[in-house]
Amino acid sequence: MSLFCRKKPVSNVIAFDGPERVGKSTQIELLKKHLISKKKKVLVLHSSEFAGKDITNMPIPQQTKNVAYFASLWDATIRAIQYLKDNKEGVVIFDRHVLTQVAFVRQYSTFPFIRQMNHLFLKMVNYIFNFYGNHFYSVCLGGVRYGKSQDYVIDKTFYKVAKSLPNACYIGNGNRSKEAIHEEIKKILGV
Repeated sequence: MSLFCRKKPVSNVIAFDGPERVGKSTQIELLKKHLISKKKKVLVLHSSEFAGKDITNMPIPQQTKNVAYFASLWDATIRAIQYLKDNKEGVVIFDRHVLTQVAFVRQYSTFPFIRQMNHLFLKMVNYIFNFYGNHFYSVCLGGVRYGKSQDYVIDKTFYKVAKSLPNACYIGNGNRSKEAIHEEIKKILGV
């Protein structure tokens, strides 16, 4: 069930965020298929890719991951804007975006400048998309089946960050089917 939702615009930029193993990829694929069936052009961008590689599970220090992830977000945001300029009725779906960056930095970063950069970036992302006439919305999936205590801690961090964003919702998966969650997402997004 949706624990909270803010603003429900018809969005053409949708980000799925949340900790590992909550079903982001599954929900992205279901939403993409649904939008294509409605004759929408859809681009899915993976914001955790940097220089063509997924940085999520790379064996590098967390601080290095934070900086690399920040750079990949800028790149993905620029690609999204260009795609939407070329496809006025298009939709961009991000597999992780700014909410993930802010949540992981809150959880792991000890560098104040990275935290400050994230707050600035969060404001800029909304401004940039709005400037080009696009509406950004973040769907945060949570309720991971807790195997480790760190999973619970990072899930709570995602919840707190999502709750602080102006255009976001947090959906607790619990033991619901992927179809039930998909129906809730479609209702929230108005698609």
